Formats: sequence, structure tokens, C-alpha cells
Amino acid sequence: MRPHAVQGSSGIIPKVKINYIEVGMLSGFQKDECRRACEDIFRKLSDRVRSGNNVVQEIPMVGRFIVRGNVAAVDFN
Repeated sequence: MRPHAVQGSSGIIPKVKINYIEVGMLSGFQKDECRRACEDIFRKLSDRVRSGNNVVQEIPMVGRFIVRGNVAAVDFN
């Protein structure tokens, strides 16, 4: 994956566009399959957070995505 550096944190979770062709090539899937799988995961996480549940989701080679209360964070490895 490409390195990504966040500078000047404002407390707002930034939105990053995903290049599904690149992710698909790295994972061995077609662009449409990759997009559907990613959007399904995003939707499931979003539904769990909206229902008020705590969320801990592993992100391979990155760390863990954690939501507790009204705070979202990434615990990097």
C-alpha cells in the first residue's frame, strides 16, 4: 500500500478516496468485487456504530479501528 501521512490533525475524521482498481489488483479481485466487499464492510461497521455498539475491527497491516462512545480511533501497530 502507499504510505499516507496525516498532518495537522483537526479532530475530524478525514475522508479518503479509494482506488478500487489498485486495491483489487493487490488483493487479486476485480474492481467491482473489491468495491462491493469494501462497501459491505463499511456499511456493517457504520450500522454497528449507529446502533451504539462498541466496535473493534482489525485492519490488516495497519492496526485496529476502534469506536467507543462518541470517539473513533485507529490504534496503529
